[in-house]
Amino acid sequence: HKSCPHFRAMQEQQRRDLARKKEYLRRADESCRAVLHQCRAAGGYLGRCPIDRRLCPALYYLYSMSRRFFPMVRPLMTDTVFLAQKALPTDAGDIAVADDLLDTLKAHEDGCVGMAANMIGVNKAIIVFDNDGTPCEMFNPVIVYRKGLYLAEEGCLSLQGQRRARRHRTIKVQWQDRQLQTHVRNFTGWTAQIIQHEIDHCSGILI
Repeated sequence: HKSCPHFRAMQEQQRRDLARKKEYLRRADESCRAVLHQCRAAGGYLGRCPIDRRLCPALYYLYSMSRRFFPMVRPLMTDTVFLAQKALPTDAGDIAVADDLLDTLKAHEDGCVGMAANMIGVNKAIIVFDNDGTPCEMFNPVIVYRKGLYLAEEGCLSLQGQRRARRHRTIKVQWQDRQLQTHVRNFTGWTAQIIQHEIDHCSGILI
C-alpha cells in the first residue's frame, strides 16, 4: 500500500537511482562533447570518432545514449541578415550539427517539417526534413534538375507569416550522407517542396 513505509522507501530508492542515471548521462554527454571538440580540432579521421562505431565503439555508445536522453534543441535564428548568407560546404566535422538539427526539428514537429542549419545559427549546408514520417538529412544538397513549376504558400519558423514561393513538382537532388558518400535521387510532391524550401535556406534565399 502507498502508506506503507517499505513502499515509500522503494519509491525513494527508485528516485535516487533515476537521479544517478541522469547525472551519469549528463557527465557522459559533457565528455562526448569535449572529445568531439578535440576531434574537430585535430582534424582527419578523428572528426568522425564520436559517431563511427567502428572507430570507437565505447565512445559511439556514450554519444548515442547522451543524444537519446538529452536531445540538443537549439534556439531558432531569426536574424534575416544571417539567414541571407550562403551556407558554407559541410565536412565530417559537422555531424554533430546534423544531430542538433534533427533534435530541434523533432521538438518543433507540430508546426515544422524541415529545417536548414542556418535556422539554428550554423552557416553550413545541412538540411533535415520529414519524408512521410521518416526523418532524413542531407549534407551539401544541390538540385540538379527540376520540372513542373507552380506557386505555393509557405511559412517558416524563422520568419513571420505566409509567403508565396516558386516551386517545382519534380526535382532531382544530389547530396552527401554523414559518411560523405554521394547520392542522387528524384523527389516529387510535398517532399520535393520541403527540400526546395530548405535548399533555398542554404543559398541564403528567404521566402
